Amino acid sequence: FKDLYMQATVLNPDVLRSPDIALKVLNMLISNQSLDQIQSELVDLLGFDCIEIVGKMLESREAIAKSVKALESTKPSDKGKFSSNIIIKKESEIQFEKEMRKGAKRNKNTTKADTGILLDLGFDENFLKNEEQIKEDEEMEQYTSQLEGGSGFQNKALPSTLYEIQEKYYTEQVLPAIPKAAVSKDHLIPIEAFEEWCRPAFAGISHLNPMQTQVFEATYFTNDNVLVSAPTGAGKTNIALMAVMRVLKNAMDENGTISEPFKIIYVAPMKALAAEVTEKFSSRLKYLGIFVRELTGDMQLTRIEMARTHIIVTTPEKWDVVTRKSESIAPLVKLLILDEIHLLDDERGPVLESLVARTLRQVESSQSSIRIVALSATLPNYYDVASFLRVPDNACFYFDGSYRPVPLEQRFISVKSVVNKQQQQNIMLEACYDKVLEQVRNDQQVMVFVHSRRDTIKTAEGLLNLAVINGEVGDFDCCYSLASKKEVEKSKNRDVRNLFEHGFGIHNAGMLRKDRTLTEKLFKEKNLKVLVCTATLAWGVNLPAHCVVIKGTEIYDTNAGDFRDIGVLDVQQIFGRAGRPDYDTSGLAIIITTIQKMPKYLEMLVYQRPIESKFLTNLKDALNAEVSLGTVTNLQEAMRWLTYTYFYVRVKKSPLTYGFSLDESKNPQLLSLNIEKRIIEASKALNIFKMVRYGENNYTMSTTALGRIASNFYIRAETIEVFNETLKPALTDDEIYRMFCECSEFKQIKQREEELIDLNILVNEVSENWIELKKEDACTTYGKVICLMYAYLIGYPIETFSLVADMAYIVQNGVRILRGLFEICMKRYWAYMAERLLKISKMLDRRVMDWMSPLRQFSTFGNLGGYTASTSSSFFQGGYISDELVQKIESLGITIERIKEYELNELALLLRRDESAKSAKQFASYLPILDLDPTLQPITGNIIKVHLEISPDFHGEKDDMDKAKGIGFGVDDGHDILHFEYFVLHLKALLKDEKPTVTFAIPIHKQRAGDLFYIRCFSDHWYGADTIVPIEIDQSLLPSEETLHTELLDLNPLPKSALQNATFESLYKFQFFNPIQTQTFHTLYHHDTNALVGAPTGSGKTIIAEIAMFRVFSQTPDKKIIYIAPLKALAKERLRDWNVRLVGIGKKVVELTGDYTPDINALNAADVLVTTPEKWDGISRNWQHREYVQKVALVVIDEIHLLGQDRGPVLEVIVSRMRYMSSQINTNVRIIGLSTALANAHDLGNWLGIEKPGFFNFKPSVRPVPLQVHVDGFPEKAYCPRMATMNKPAFNAIMTYSPKKPTLIFVSSRRQTRLTAFDLIAHCSAQLGSSTGFLQIPGEEMDMIIRRIKDSNLRHALMFGIGIHHAGLAESDRTTVEELFANERILILVTTSTLAWGVNFPAHLVIIKGTEFYDAKEKRYVDFPITDVLQMMGRAGRPQYDDNGIVCIYAQEEKRNFLKTFLYQPFPVESSLADQLPDHINAEVAAGTLTSRAACINYLTWTYYFRRLTKNPAYYNLHDTTAEGVNEFLTGLIDSVLGKLVESKCIELEDGFIQPLPMGHIASFYYVTHKTVKILSEQLTGTSQTFEDLIKIISRVPEFSEVPVRHNEDSLNEELSRLVPLPVDQKSLDSPYTKTNLLLQAHFSRVPLPIIDYMTDTKLVMDQCIRILFAMVDICSQIGSLETTLKIMTLTQMVSQGQWYYNSSLLNLPGMNHNRIHALYHSIYNIETLAQLVEMDFKEINKILDELGFNMSNAEKTQLFTALKGLPLIGLEWTLAEGAKEESLWEEDTHFEPGSIVPVKITIEKGKKNISKRPVFNKTGRMTEIGFW
Repeated sequence: FKDLYMQATVLNPDVLRSPDIALKVLNMLISNQSLDQIQSELVDLLGFDCIEIVGKMLESREAIAKSVKALESTKPSDKGKFSSNIIIKKESEIQFEKEMRKGAKRNKNTTKADTGILLDLGFDENFLKNEEQIKEDEEMEQYTSQLEGGSGFQNKALPSTLYEIQEKYYTEQVLPAIPKAAVSKDHLIPIEAFEEWCRPAFAGISHLNPMQTQVFEATYFTNDNVLVSAPTGAGKTNIALMAVMRVLKNAMDENGTISEPFKIIYVAPMKALAAEVTEKFSSRLKYLGIFVRELTGDMQLTRIEMARTHIIVTTPEKWDVVTRKSESIAPLVKLLILDEIHLLDDERGPVLESLVARTLRQVESSQSSIRIVALSATLPNYYDVASFLRVPDNACFYFDGSYRPVPLEQRFISVKSVVNKQQQQNIMLEACYDKVLEQVRNDQQVMVFVHSRRDTIKTAEGLLNLAVINGEVGDFDCCYSLASKKEVEKSKNRDVRNLFEHGFGIHNAGMLRKDRTLTEKLFKEKNLKVLVCTATLAWGVNLPAHCVVIKGTEIYDTNAGDFRDIGVLDVQQIFGRAGRPDYDTSGLAIIITTIQKMPKYLEMLVYQRPIESKFLTNLKDALNAEVSLGTVTNLQEAMRWLTYTYFYVRVKKSPLTYGFSLDESKNPQLLSLNIEKRIIEASKALNIFKMVRYGENNYTMSTTALGRIASNFYIRAETIEVFNETLKPALTDDEIYRMFCECSEFKQIKQREEELIDLNILVNEVSENWIELKKEDACTTYGKVICLMYAYLIGYPIETFSLVADMAYIVQNGVRILRGLFEICMKRYWAYMAERLLKISKMLDRRVMDWMSPLRQFSTFGNLGGYTASTSSSFFQGGYISDELVQKIESLGITIERIKEYELNELALLLRRDESAKSAKQFASYLPILDLDPTLQPITGNIIKVHLEISPDFHGEKDDMDKAKGIGFGVDDGHDILHFEYFVLHLKALLKDEKPTVTFAIPIHKQRAGDLFYIRCFSDHWYGADTIVPIEIDQSLLPSEETLHTELLDLNPLPKSALQNATFESLYKFQFFNPIQTQTFHTLYHHDTNALVGAPTGSGKTIIAEIAMFRVFSQTPDKKIIYIAPLKALAKERLRDWNVRLVGIGKKVVELTGDYTPDINALNAADVLVTTPEKWDGISRNWQHREYVQKVALVVIDEIHLLGQDRGPVLEVIVSRMRYMSSQINTNVRIIGLSTALANAHDLGNWLGIEKPGFFNFKPSVRPVPLQVHVDGFPEKAYCPRMATMNKPAFNAIMTYSPKKPTLIFVSSRRQTRLTAFDLIAHCSAQLGSSTGFLQIPGEEMDMIIRRIKDSNLRHALMFGIGIHHAGLAESDRTTVEELFANERILILVTTSTLAWGVNFPAHLVIIKGTEFYDAKEKRYVDFPITDVLQMMGRAGRPQYDDNGIVCIYAQEEKRNFLKTFLYQPFPVESSLADQLPDHINAEVAAGTLTSRAACINYLTWTYYFRRLTKNPAYYNLHDTTAEGVNEFLTGLIDSVLGKLVESKCIELEDGFIQPLPMGHIASFYYVTHKTVKILSEQLTGTSQTFEDLIKIISRVPEFSEVPVRHNEDSLNEELSRLVPLPVDQKSLDSPYTKTNLLLQAHFSRVPLPIIDYMTDTKLVMDQCIRILFAMVDICSQIGSLETTLKIMTLTQMVSQGQWYYNSSLLNLPGMNHNRIHALYHSIYNIETLAQLVEMDFKEINKILDELGFNMSNAEKTQLFTALKGLPLIGLEWTLAEGAKEESLWEEDTHFEPGSIVPVKITIEKGKKNISKRPVFNKTGRMTEIGFW
């Protein structure tokens, strides 16, 4: 009992050093009360710090009671009664007495222990003396006796070497230096133990020190987590460097090149240390090309910088913020270095725990490897920290003080109690002087650390004054050099100059950088003996001294708003500066503080009490961050999350410390329940704050917008509670600021006496100029915060140090909180408040007041505030505008707009100087202001599409042009925000001809005529760079709301026998048609009328088309059917299906797409042609000359609702042409249109010529398998993080809705298929603990299948029953995955959106993960067309298997409402013909259909465009809907179109009549645009072109503008440009035209492409290339350039054969390579060309191959001979026609006139039979017929 009680006394001496209290504690322990009652009372009495001791007392309770009884039984009961006269003055002791009295009443019958018992129990007699007796004793003697009386915390006694020295006013305790561990150099590891490439990083050292030697193997040769607990200065930085080298080693390939991407995160506790580590690592690793960057509150990194950086040095809070968002760099992290991990015991400890827990969970869930290396000062319970960090025993290291490079002597000076604080400060100064003088006399340098900038000067002057008074100034004099004296004299700092004369220096952050550097230099060169500095010097600059002195331990804490004691981390860091390696044999560290505070530092530095967790203090905010991130979704996951924290490690060992009972400490189940209770309490609180939705029934947790904002902006839960109560849609500025000041972040800001003078002055200024304040407000938090904000914004000079610190704290936190408030208002759609809060936020961020000019941001005043990233000097690099000029502009009231409008001379007149005018205009042009040109297109009566064209009204710096700026776009009506989206604007895009555009839809159903809307565009950072465009909606031009729906009749299902044809019936396995097929059957099968069937995806529309086809098969079997699919994928699917089914009934199905062109015989013989719109458009243009086109009886247009998209104009033209052709040749061409449900189906029906019997437009709800749709919003602005946050909800949706049924997950890119599949595998492993996941067949069977798979990612995913599907996979891989999913052998298929149109794979659950895709042309993510989303939804629900289908749509938060609007109602289809009208008019002119302007206008009346023009005039920019207005509009449109065609030389226009020109014919025939023929004719005219020129020309045609250049492909293009022979423009590597050029060259050179996407892109280029080359040949023929024509023909052959013109023609032969071709050429046979081999006998060739030793197998030879046999051998003869003499062509005196026409007769004969109809060496991937020029 005595030992435990004395341990408690050490922790709380003021209360517990009393025999009465000890006696009553003993009485409590031997009473009959329950354990819980005693525990509660003892904790209240002894204090929370003693909670562990209370536990031990309770554990020993029975033994204590037995001892007391035994002692009482041997002594008289009245012996030794002790009466105390102690006067208890403290409130805690008064409370204690009350508790004791209560206890006495409760325990009247219990055994009473008396003070004699205390003696018997071993208490010292001195302990039993009363206060009067001990008053004259020295305070330190009592304190020491208490320490020695107990065993110390955790039974650690004071070191035996500790001794003390008594002085009059202070006591000095000395702990001599621990002798340095003697280690022979032979036992140290030499640097040669590292690989050679590592050694430069350790330059300057030959051997690792003893500590590093022991850690070397675990750090450098393993990937285990490591904990190193060692004294400050022991060389832990090199441990971190070893771990870095291990990561680099793992990332290297066999050639020693770093080939694998990685990130290393170094978490340093302070910004100053982060800067030091960054500098150190940068210099050491520069030779390896490793980028090291700092990421702190002051130093931000762009996304590109983040991607380039290998090592990120950051602070705990900053990395916490980064990892709270699903950043894409997190999966790349391979190493996390935690410096000063003992900070766990600090107030920042919870952040470190959150970081480690998040990292450990990521490692477990993603099955990735992230190594943790933790470095710390000596820790008593390092084993607990090792357990927390998952460090194995062999990688956990503890080193005591003997491992310090320079042994350290520590002195603890306790100033005795005095009357007032000033006297205490004087004693500290004198004690400090004594110690400094002692060292100076020993010719040693001293650093004195104080805790404010002002105190550096005050202390230095105080020490100098004492030296003067004592006549000891001479002891401080230095032998400084004259050069040093001259440097000091140049300093503008008076204090630096004055103190230097006497050997003193000062150093603080308030000094100029130049003066700080000078002071550091002087101290290093021993020109100063004493340096008085702040603690930042200990962190930032490595400046050691023999002796360091910490004078006083009170430091101002802006977070607490008050003074607190300096933390042990700072003390250890400062102590670490004592002793200079290589110079001193020992160092001396002295700390001077009061006697009351000294025990704390002794405890920390000598006793080494165990560090505890502070995690519970931050539980609510930490839990909200995890829920927001999606890693915690229920109580079970929250409990699992807590098991990764240090709190969980310590609570099991010391539960009483954390408020848990003794019973719970013994029962793990009870402990777990209590932890659960804490989590539930935190969840309920978050639920009340509306940050988390907490389900009390099922313990689920889901985040809210508020919770996400709080997490992202690091806002406390208590602050969110304030916002919930006070934030309203409309607040005045006063109310906004008052709410802002009530944030919990500012609660600790208090007022002090010394601040009142400054604050009162500021209150008056603020009231006059900004916000009305009362005088008494100077004494409130509100008044102080407002005053300091004002002082910062106007640059008011403040002297009081605490005010300066508070001002920095307010600004740093204020920007973040205000930005969070802005986001909250955006989520609530409050337009006014959002705009106001953003403005205030940017004011504070950019340091600009309302009334100031935005140009102030470019002045030194704005840029050097330094409190926020935006105001740091690194933010803007364009120089500074002078402060005087800005003030002048402000005084004249000149706005930015006026500066831009004024001419230079006008502005110079106002500003009185030309230079001032130039500077003003220059900096005004830097503000990123954008001009907006909005176009409004009504979609329905209450939804309008807004199309914004963006053009710059600024000129960025040259370096800025490669950057991107964040721009926000919003539309509001002054009250509510109707739409908002964040847009990343690439500045390069602004310089191009095509301006960036943004398109979005807004609802207008609440508005009335005359209401205004406001389109707002604002910069993310810059103040004053906003644009507002008011617009008014003309209600009269909105489309009328008329939606005609066909009611689904309640008919009996029609049996398939209704077909009355056994052959047709055999095609279907089902017995009955579904309701929609039943209702449409009669019209389709028994009539020839045109029909439109609008029904939801998945309604069986393909069978509807087949019913109409059966009518043609039975009624007119000699006629043809055209099936037009909008996508190749859809055409392929139909082809696969019908090739099996229709061929089985004797019908021939032929493909007619860009990939395959059948010969004329196949076309004539075909019954069904499956084609794409463009292909059929190209073929039907010449319908007059193509018999098979005229034999068409039925045209089925699938997905006709795609009329409104890019390819819609082609569909319009096809329909118009087929109807025109039908009227010309008097045959009936039936048109069947299939679509989803439409809002304006009536217009579409009228255009198709559909009468009532053929009109079917069913509601979206009539789907055969009903759909259950869930739309979830995700708030992340950046695309990749948003996709990452969707993975866990997707997994949860699968487990909830479809754990045993097939699931389709649609994503936008191939990369996302892989990332999504791998994340699902991780969740599967983590949550289900399953190694097979969703696999439905035995693993052995899947192993067999996987062996055939080529793609490694797919192989890995299939092992878990998850498939990946995209166009980049090999055909065999795709087929395998399709079969596995169709047969339900795997349950999940992650695919790109194209699969929705291609293979028909219905699933029970469909997840649409993201509704955007990357548009390479726009260089940003754009929304999927709503038709694509509907198509994907249509895959949900399997007919005959499911009663319902489920769809989960995951979209950006802002898009949710728009999606919901269109998913549940039909949408209108508009025409997009106008954009492509010139090409289609040209085609009709070339075909002879249109011959005049009037005919063109008449042609328009046949189009769908004309039908919609009058129904939705505003959409087409038609403002006058009268007959005259429409006629004028159409005339103007046709004039514009004809003008463009005339300019392109496609037509000739004279008196309203049109004549086609050769260029027009070429454009129409080869299906190229009129722009292309214009460009080609201009480029090809003139001098002869080289092959390089021709490749450039063809690469730049408009057809290749759609070639995608994806994210970061510019770097891939750069790599590819090094591999191809011809140069490309290195500045345009992100251009589709440059990429086309590179792909063509790569195709000719046969170089390997960097990624599989480039193969698909090459195919896209090949599809277009041949047509364009043919067009070029014809254009050159027209121009008459023979040489260029021949080169283009050769270029065409190069494309077909995939080789350069100078390569051997033998290269394409099977079995041939460069070596064999070389051998053939240099053989006696001298075979050089293909023609030589073609003319040879095969036996002779065989003999040559054997002779030359080619060792070709029989199979290879067969392939070679087959290829040679297939090559055409052509005989060609020519004669002059009409009797001209042949020889006259070559005679010099030829009678032919230049320019005349010479008729030539050419005869071609095939030299052999059975030649191939297709090119033998075709490398384009397109099936085309062989052709000749």
